[in-house]
Amino acid sequence: MTQDRGQPSAAEEPGIVEQLLVVRRHWPLGALMLALGIGGGALAARLIEPVFVARAEVIYEPVTAGGPDGFDQVVAAPEGGTLDSQIRQIASRAMAREVIQRLDLGAELEARGGGLGRMAAWLLELGGASAATTDVPILPVQGEPPARQLDRFLERLQGSREGKSHVFGIAWSSHDPVKAAQVANEVAQAFVTARLAQKLEAAERVEERLRQRRTQMRDAMIQAETRLELARAAAKPVLVASFGGGEEQMGALSRQLIDARIDAQTRAIRTERLKEAARNGSTGLLGAEPAQSPAMQNLLALEAQAAREEADLLAQYGERHPRLVDLRSRRKDLARRIGAEQNQILQKLDMEAELARVRADGLAAQLDAIKGDAAGLARSRQELAGLEDEARTRRQAFDAFDLKAQEIVQRLADQAPDARIVSEAVPPASPAFPKPATFMAVGGSVALALAALLAWLLESRDRSVRTARDLERITGLVTVAMVPRLSSRRERQHPHDVALDQPLGRYSEALRDMLAAVTDPFATPQGPEGRGRSVLVTSAVPEEGKTTTAISLARMAAAEGLRVVLIDGDLRHPSVLERLGLPAGPGLQEILAGRATLEQALRTDRRSGLRILPGSAAGRTALASQSGERLRQVVHSLTRDVDLVVVDAAPALAVADTKLLARSVDRVLLLARWGKTGDRLIARAVAELREVRAPLVGAVLTAVDLRRQALYGLDDRSFAYVRHARYYAT
Repeated sequence: MTQDRGQPSAAEEPGIVEQLLVVRRHWPLGALMLALGIGGGALAARLIEPVFVARAEVIYEPVTAGGPDGFDQVVAAPEGGTLDSQIRQIASRAMAREVIQRLDLGAELEARGGGLGRMAAWLLELGGASAATTDVPILPVQGEPPARQLDRFLERLQGSREGKSHVFGIAWSSHDPVKAAQVANEVAQAFVTARLAQKLEAAERVEERLRQRRTQMRDAMIQAETRLELARAAAKPVLVASFGGGEEQMGALSRQLIDARIDAQTRAIRTERLKEAARNGSTGLLGAEPAQSPAMQNLLALEAQAAREEADLLAQYGERHPRLVDLRSRRKDLARRIGAEQNQILQKLDMEAELARVRADGLAAQLDAIKGDAAGLARSRQELAGLEDEARTRRQAFDAFDLKAQEIVQRLADQAPDARIVSEAVPPASPAFPKPATFMAVGGSVALALAALLAWLLESRDRSVRTARDLERITGLVTVAMVPRLSSRRERQHPHDVALDQPLGRYSEALRDMLAAVTDPFATPQGPEGRGRSVLVTSAVPEEGKTTTAISLARMAAAEGLRVVLIDGDLRHPSVLERLGLPAGPGLQEILAGRATLEQALRTDRRSGLRILPGSAAGRTALASQSGERLRQVVHSLTRDVDLVVVDAAPALAVADTKLLARSVDRVLLLARWGKTGDRLIARAVAELREVRAPLVGAVLTAVDLRRQALYGLDDRSFAYVRHARYYAT
């Protein structure tokens, strides 16, 4: 039977084992690409100018304030929309404009640079050259910063909310870590100051509405009391009746008039003295007045306490500490309120002096009226009582509102700011970008991807045969042997001597596998009983090791005790005699032409006893197409006297001689070189040999690199060669 496995089948999809073997085969490429990728990532991170990000944190807290209508107004905890609005305020152009002008960041924002500039400078330094640059001065921005500076500032500024808390993070990026921390702190301070300013502005609006309402109520009260005094002046009979009649009434009224005029003059003098003190900027006289209101005394006490706190804070902190800024704002507010209260006191004193004068004038008028006419005043009693009730009601309402307004103003003055800095930014120790580890990881990943792509390209372009399984798939034949590659220099120079010098080596064992395949009596039905076997050794293309294999196979068979004849059938390039060191002479071509006999052409190998039939004495010839029958007769004649005839034929795809020789032998061995012969060439050679019905018995893989063979999977024979090396001499 022929050892044939049919036509070659399509390549199967590689499994996980094959994929792992591909990785194992190309691990040096992967390691090299990984090292280059990591090194490239580290170099890129080194060349890119670092960016530092400094971060400050500000907390926004809910507060309680006084409403303009005299009732407390509770501001609820800020919701998500309110907090988002505060973040937008942090990243607003108004905030950016203020910080740019305060820190003079024009040069910082106008500077252009980056990784490309540093890379160019670094390359120039490596080349020993210096970049010719021209320094262009950047003029400081006067007044309003240009739009491009605002945009660049906002690009570097980041405001974010910390989870669900009321804490904002304010971050600014710069190539200078100190500058990054300075700007982040300045933005945070500007936000706190802006919030305080907005709060004070709202408080001023509330106080203004309170003053307007107080003025309206005071005017209404004065008007009611004026009407009352006028009504009393007109009601002379009532006054005369209240004091009795005659001279006693006039005397009492005269004494009241004198007291009223003294009181009016005293009040006028005191009011004028207080006004003079107010114009001179003195508030001590107002505070010392026995009739002074409690609100004025409280304000003066708060002012003294604030002055002491300012001195203490100035000694402990700097000029721009948030608490000192807040305290000074409170002192300004206290000064403004003291001035307002002072004006109110003076207005009240003016009003009281005016009332005293009006009362004195009224008493004088009453006294004059009583002297003239005391009749008809009884009917004005009811009207006078109504005016007294109105004046009393308005006085009470005015006093109650004035007290409530003072409480509200005090609460507005004492409220704390709703934003404060909880964590100041410090210069970062390491840059936020680039991160060397990230760059190296990305570079390594890209390098591994490229290595995988290169490995795939190499694998897809490599059409050579490297395993017995692939050779069987392509040829449809059994791989009868895998001949190891000769490693030493001496072995490569004299490969046909290895089988004799190392009979127990891997190379000799592979030859025994071939010998067993070609001498098997059940391999083909063509060998007649009682005759030897004839085998043809060929390959698809030259340089496959067929001549070396044929000589080594024939020598091994002869060393095993068989009678063997080696025919040099490669008439285009005969080399058997030259390799064995035998003289030239007539050979196969001369026998076929009838110019020589077998006995004349045969040579003997002295080391093994092998008989050799050379190709031709003429050197390079071609086998005639009409010599097929004669060739079969020659081979048949040799098999009658010997056990094995080995024919070294030319490559099957190179010349037609091989097809003629293949028809004259019992068996054909097709050789393929490991890692060199392409699958398409092997398949083409098998197809052409089958066209002429060549008795293909098996395939042989030559020059197998056993060390690298493990990277492609261990077939049966290579597994034994590698894993069971103790069974072999070498």
